[in-house]
Amino acid sequence: SNNNIGGLLGNNTGNVFNCYNTGRVEGKSKVGGLVGTNDPDWGKYIFNCFKTGEVIGTGDNIGELCGENNSSGTITRCFIQTGQNVGNVVGNLEGTFTNILTLSIDAFKSGEVAYMLSQGSMVIDNKTYDGSVWGQQLGTDNYPVFGDYKVIKAAKGDNDTYWATFSNRNSNAELMASTSEITVYNATVSGGTLTLTKRNDNKVASGEGVLLKANCEYVNAMNISDEVSAAATGENHLVATPATEQTINAESGYKLYRLTYNNVSTKVGLGFYLGLVKEGNGTVISDNGSQLKATPGKAYLKVSPGAAAPARGFVFPGDDETTGIGEIVIEGDAGISGTANANDRIYNLQGQQISTPVKGIYIKNNKKVIIK
Repeated sequence: SNNNIGGLLGNNTGNVFNCYNTGRVEGKSKVGGLVGTNDPDWGKYIFNCFKTGEVIGTGDNIGELCGENNSSGTITRCFIQTGQNVGNVVGNLEGTFTNILTLSIDAFKSGEVAYMLSQGSMVIDNKTYDGSVWGQQLGTDNYPVFGDYKVIKAAKGDNDTYWATFSNRNSNAELMASTSEITVYNATVSGGTLTLTKRNDNKVASGEGVLLKANCEYVNAMNISDEVSAAATGENHLVATPATEQTINAESGYKLYRLTYNNVSTKVGLGFYLGLVKEGNGTVISDNGSQLKATPGKAYLKVSPGAAAPARGFVFPGDDETTGIGEIVIEGDAGISGTANANDRIYNLQGQQISTPVKGIYIKNNKKVIIK
């Protein structure tokens, strides 16, 4: 048509959230990939949406997401696919538009956009709108959809491995990836050593916390109705995070550890480190493991009194940040460092045990060793 043309709405008089448009939008003026006009009197928020289709306009106020935005309208946390861009996110360049990302088709296919959409949250008129509806079956869906295949983001460790903690408070779940093998572990701590024990399958009971390893950054978690038994008491010290983001206080004598980097900015030294809590301005309130800020869908280590001493953290094998950090033993899986990596065995950087090493770099007792 001519004016007020949008992939979702021609004229928006309310709030638009958790929506997407993959179709082509064409008109004369006030043309947008999502909304033609964000109404001057009633239009408010457009957030947590994406668009991939082409936007064409021959007149004024042509925008990737919105043609004409009112001065108090807010467009935030939205995603645009590259390759079909008209230039402006908002045609008339009015109002507020922040956290808008233009990404390649590969970013959409990989699960990156689905993950970011799933983390979106906003409070409007004392009601919380969140992105938990978003998912994507990796390897099948090219774009985020509404469905049961939730996307998990893992952190990159050494040797092109990715690690993440996972929990689901609402249902039993199965972890999977289209192009990667996933290994799921229980974790226990005793005498300053963190032991990872490979589980029999990738199914996780409701309310149970686990650690997963993959060779890609994004993997799927799908709710299942299968009967799944959680690990017995003492076999797993990973605890599921609450269903809502909150600060957790450790029980008397216990320490809490979270999966993170020793240096977040450089992404060095991935492992479990003592939990900390910061104020909004970045000031550290607590950093001794007595508290941690927990987000839904993950897990943290709850370590009994004395079990972790004297370690302040547990770095994954192969990383350089080993000084003063405890040991990790991986059992039942030779993919990283074998079944007895604390027993003076030597492994190459691919995790293969070496009996007669030549010149090069190896791993022994979780530390890099150079043989000259």
